Amino acid sequence: MNYKRKCLKPYYYKTLKECFYTVTEKYPDVIAYRQIKDKKEEETVTYSKFKENVIDLGAQLLKLGLAGKKAAIIGENSIQWMTAYFSVVCGGMVAVPLDKELDLKTLTYQINFCDAEAVFVSGKCAHKVAQIYKNCENVKHFIVMRSEFASDVPEDFLDMNTLIKLGETLAESDKQKFVDAKVEPEDLCDIIFTSGTTGANKGVMLSQKNICASIYAAMTHIEFGVKSFACLPINHSYEKNCNLLCTFSMGRTSCINDDLMHLTQNILRYDPTIAVMVPMILETIERRIKVETKKVNLEKHTNYGIMVSNIFRKFGIDHRERFFAPILKNFGKNLRQIIVGGAPLKEETRKFFESIGITVVNGYGISECAPLVASNLSLYQRAGSVGHVVPTCKVKIVEPNENGDGVIYVKGDNVMMGYYKDPESTSKVMYEDGWFDTGDIGHLDKDGFLYISGRVKNLIILSNGKNIYPEEIEEMICDAVPYIKEIVVYTDEKGLGLYASAFLDPDYIADNGITDPYKKVMEDIHIFNKTVPSFKRISNVSLVDKEFAKTTTQKIQRFKVEKVVAKEKVTVGKGE
Repeated sequence: MNYKRKCLKPYYYKTLKECFYTVTEKYPDVIAYRQIKDKKEEETVTYSKFKENVIDLGAQLLKLGLAGKKAAIIGENSIQWMTAYFSVVCGGMVAVPLDKELDLKTLTYQINFCDAEAVFVSGKCAHKVAQIYKNCENVKHFIVMRSEFASDVPEDFLDMNTLIKLGETLAESDKQKFVDAKVEPEDLCDIIFTSGTTGANKGVMLSQKNICASIYAAMTHIEFGVKSFACLPINHSYEKNCNLLCTFSMGRTSCINDDLMHLTQNILRYDPTIAVMVPMILETIERRIKVETKKVNLEKHTNYGIMVSNIFRKFGIDHRERFFAPILKNFGKNLRQIIVGGAPLKEETRKFFESIGITVVNGYGISECAPLVASNLSLYQRAGSVGHVVPTCKVKIVEPNENGDGVIYVKGDNVMMGYYKDPESTSKVMYEDGWFDTGDIGHLDKDGFLYISGRVKNLIILSNGKNIYPEEIEEMICDAVPYIKEIVVYTDEKGLGLYASAFLDPDYIADNGITDPYKKVMEDIHIFNKTVPSFKRISNVSLVDKEFAKTTTQKIQRFKVEKVVAKEKVTVGKGE
């Protein structure tokens, strides 16, 4: 396989400012963003108008004395969020995207820790920030985006629309100060707080170069089409850098989803050509499809159609659009490619969507790498792999075991500057020769495709010396016992065996009249144990009564999972 011949060749911007002015001047009349205003109306903005708004707002921010300062941005995905972001990063300031779902204590801490002197907050989140703003002593300006959705806003909060209008009236010389603001590739651009799956949050410092490298990397592997669909939290680098900024850099249209509850109807409304999701969303869609086909007695028909279609495709005959039209109509006329990242993707899920006519392209990234490290290609995929290492970085495997699995190290333009105000943590993962220790375990094949086994922090070492990657076993169990919706594998204090906590699909339990879920699970785990080596067998499973606590990218926060180890029957643990 000639990998280079299958790579796309986008332009490699050096800074987001260069990208912003190049794109807005080249595609002035193209719609940059679409979002839902209410049930009947949409709000759109062209690249030319977006440029005006960014310059007017940015010039006003400089007037407020924010040159070179840090600005936090809190809120749901929106045109206004992106306007604030570009006004900050194109004006020589530093953006700090924060998770709108954070508790008040953590939100206050992160605002103060990053030394923000301005905070952009959406109208829907303004009431939350209003409860803590007096504890944010360094912040000089709180600015409300989409203020029409705000209530109980303190009088000293500023309105972003008003700032833009004031910016319009500024003298050209004041606007020119923003346009001429110096922005270099090595300048700090974003501070991204890590998700905290293991309990710790660090401020990842990403330069202009880091983010541009990730944008370029994504576009070498993925064909985005003319319209993308944005439904993941914008404060994470995966959604922002690998979807919204990629789409922007090509002068195309980003369609913003307002709520995951409306995901299907908004896909039909926007009819995008590509969407970016996390595995959990895709798996939910897969379950819904299978439930619906079962309800209308088309389960056997669909499975037969997949078998026949796959045989035809081996001979170059593709009838998926015709065979699965009733299913594909729910994805609109053009959505035939979904990019998945943020967590491991089940191979069975990828195969299911591929079989019905939706190409699912998965990849691998980490916040410290802005985030993209590897991705499968729109034009080529390798089963089981998270993709080919992108051209903006190198990967090496350190201290591989007998199977070739070792710690994944990354070096390149996408690797972070370090952790903000935390040189000790930085020194533990970044080395003088430029290599970054991801903490993930995996291996490379001879063609440069990367395979992930698990996290170093999650690695289980049993008393007999066997190394266990819990993620590997969790995926195997979910494939073998499909009604196990979520599962976390762990060991006891002495490392004598493996145990698990699991959340079951309540619909499956109800539909199949299962009166003793624990008994059913243990019967199926007993069958599963026969298929794996003795050291990978599960001794006991505790059942939780609700889904595990997760980050906003839907990764399970493993440190919040109660670990119940017992020889007797255990029926309930805790989900968070």
